[in-house]
Amino acid sequence: MPQLGTVCPAGSRVTRDAVAKIAKTRRVTLEDVSVCPCDFPAEGVPMPSTAVGAHVDPFNRTGWKELIRSSTSRNERCMGSDIFMMHPPGCEQDSCRVNFLDYVGTQMLAQDINTLRQSIHAPKLNCNGGSYGTTVCGAFVASYAENAGLIELNGVEIGPTTNAYYEMNMAAVDQGMRKLAEICERAKCTGPDPKERPVDAFEKLIKDMYHNPSKFSKVGNYGLPPFALTPAMLYGDMIGPIYDTSGTKWLQKLSEVLDLMSDDEVVRDNQILRILYGQCGGWDYAGLCLGSLFNGGYETDAVRANDYASRFTVDRAFQIYDNLATEYQTSGIAVAFANSKSLALLTMPIEPANVVVGARACVKVLVASTAYDMATPVTQAMKVREALPDASFMLWQGVGHTIQGASYDPDGVAQCNIRKEKFWLTGELPVDGFTCRNSKKLTWPPKSANAPQLKMETPPSSSASKSAARSG
Repeated sequence: MPQLGTVCPAGSRVTRDAVAKIAKTRRVTLEDVSVCPCDFPAEGVPMPSTAVGAHVDPFNRTGWKELIRSSTSRNERCMGSDIFMMHPPGCEQDSCRVNFLDYVGTQMLAQDINTLRQSIHAPKLNCNGGSYGTTVCGAFVASYAENAGLIELNGVEIGPTTNAYYEMNMAAVDQGMRKLAEICERAKCTGPDPKERPVDAFEKLIKDMYHNPSKFSKVGNYGLPPFALTPAMLYGDMIGPIYDTSGTKWLQKLSEVLDLMSDDEVVRDNQILRILYGQCGGWDYAGLCLGSLFNGGYETDAVRANDYASRFTVDRAFQIYDNLATEYQTSGIAVAFANSKSLALLTMPIEPANVVVGARACVKVLVASTAYDMATPVTQAMKVREALPDASFMLWQGVGHTIQGASYDPDGVAQCNIRKEKFWLTGELPVDGFTCRNSKKLTWPPKSANAPQLKMETPPSSSASKSAARSG
C-alpha cells in the first residue's frame, strides 16, 4: 500500500520564518514550499498567475482557464507518479505493477463489502449510508441486490457523470444561500442601510471589496505589505454552515457577514482577520494563500473519478464552467464552491469504473433528504428514488447535510427520526413522499440583539404539522 502521507505531506515543508524571509525579497513560488510531484504541472505548463496570492475569483474566465489547464497537467503527472504504483499479491515483477488509484472506486468497495458478507456467512447485509456512504450502499444494492437487507440513503451524493456532479454542487449551494437570505429577510436583519434588502446589501459589500481593497486589507506580524481580503475568500467562508444540521452555524454566519458590513472599523477588522486566517493560510508570512499552490484534493478526486463517467478536454471543461458560471452569475458563492470541489474532475486522467445506481430485485430502501442540504441537494435524492422501485422517499424541511438533529426544531425533525428508527426496527417504510414539516422556523435575532441566539418562531401551520406527523 502506498504511504502517501510520507511522500506528500500536507502544506508547506518550510518554516514560517523561512517563507517570510523569502517573501520579503521576492514572490514565494511553489518550488520554495513543496517537493511533491502531485503539486507540479508538467514541464512547460505554467502555474496560473491568478492562483497566486488569493483564491481565483469565480467569474475570472481567464484565471479559470489557466487553472483548468494547470490542474489537468499536474493531475496527469500525479496519477502517473511512482507514488501510487504497487505490486499485486503474488507478483513482484515490474511488469505486474498496477496503479493504486485505478482501484479506489466505490464499485470495488461494494465487492469488498460482499466479501465481508460471505466471510461471516450472512445471507444479507443491511447498509446505513449517509453522504458518501449513500454511494457505497447504493453500489452494494445495485451489484448484490439479492444479498441486500434494509438500506438507508441519507443525503444522496450519487452522480453518474463528472459534469452532473459539478452542477449538483452549484445547485445545492445556491439553494442553501437562498435559504440563508430568507432567514435574514424574515428577521429584517440589515446592513448599514436599514432600507436595503439583505441580498442587495451583500452585493454592495462585494462591490466595495472590489473597488476599495485597502478597506479590507490587514498587515500581518512579519512586516509584509498589507494583504486584502477578496470576494473569493469571503465566498469560501460563506460555506461554513454546509454540514450543520443544528442551525447554529447558519445564524452565526449571518452575524459574521453583517459584522463585515459594519461601519465600526474594529468590528469589521475582526471579521477580516477571521476570514483571512481561515481561508488564506500564509497571507501574513508568505504574502499569498499557500493553499492555492498545493494540489490538495487528488485522493478524494480519484475515488469520484473512478465512480463518475465523462472526461473532457481543457477547452470543453472550460466551456462547461463558462456556461454554468453564466447561469449562476448571481450566486458567486455557489460557483466558487463547485469550482473548488469538483471542477478538476472534468479532466481527471483516470479511466472510470462507474458506480451503478438502482436495484434488480425487491429491496427496501429509505431515501432521505433535507430540503436545504448544501452538500447533497434534494433533487439528487429524488433522482435516485426513481431507480429504486421498492423505495420510499422522505423529506425534512430543515437545513444542513443529512437528516440528523435540529436543535432549533427538535419536534419537527423527530417526525423523520421516529420513522427512520421504526424502519430499522421493523422494516416498515414510511409513506412514500412523507414530509417532516417544520414546527418552528430557524430565526435570526434583529441586529439590535446583544448576541446571536436561537429564537423560536411558531408558524400558523404548526397544528397541521402535528396532524401530518400522526398520519404519515
